[in-house]
Amino acid sequence: MENINNIVLGTVNKSWKQSIDTETLTDAIKKVDVNNWLIHLSAFFTEVNEELILTFANTNNIKHHELFYAYIKVKTLTGESNQHLENILGTL
Repeated sequence: MENINNIVLGTVNKSWKQSIDTETLTDAIKKVDVNNWLIHLSAFFTEVNEELILTFANTNNIKHHELFYAYIKVKTLTGESNQHLENILGTL
């Protein structure tokens, strides 16, 4: 689990001065709280491999609907999308 979290955080934090940790990323997704972490959430949904996104969600107890709603909110605010992830989320 720690290895998965480290891989995800490495990708999400690579371009930003302020780093997000696993707990904060998990809470932001669960609560669809994108205000302080929008760029990190956008990177999570668009730069992290879809299978890794699902594994991260599963290991951090993020429910499918929480992941879906957070993705839609980020997509709406940024215009960034991940069609492959959308296809996967639509079939779960």
